[in-house]
Amino acid sequence: MENNEPRKSDSVHELLADERSWWDKCAVWHFIKKKVVQRKYRRQRVKRGYSDLDVWTLQYWFVQTLRSMLENILRHRYTYPDKITEEEWVSILQEMVQLLTVMDIEDDTLVRKQLCVDKKDRSVEVYLRIDKEREKARKRFFDLFYEWYWDLCY
Repeated sequence: MENNEPRKSDSVHELLADERSWWDKCAVWHFIKKKVVQRKYRRQRVKRGYSDLDVWTLQYWFVQTLRSMLENILRHRYTYPDKITEEEWVSILQEMVQLLTVMDIEDDTLVRKQLCVDKKDRSVEVYLRIDKEREKARKRFFDLFYEWYWDLCY
């Protein structure tokens, strides 16, 4: 009776020595490299609070992280500033989250929706309009962030 299960002692070299195609072998090495790099970035985040990858993609990291934090404050709102009502505070936080969504460089769905532009339209004019909207959102967000910075807690 033949056992077809892979042995736990198979090394990387044994895996690559089998009859896989060149592309499959490249995929294995790519997977290994990706895991090593991810481990490096995890160690950096534990040691100093951020990784080189976070610095290289600071704009993306900032938008994703801050949006997540503001959504958390919205979910668990234990308090709000004394000078406004709770409804006004919720409205401000929701606006900040929406502005961060517009600022997101990875996803332009909301901006295209606001501009009534088809997501398949890749013309230069559309990208210029999207950039203009993102710039307006950035200015408005940082105005709100500056005004309410000391009140951003739960």
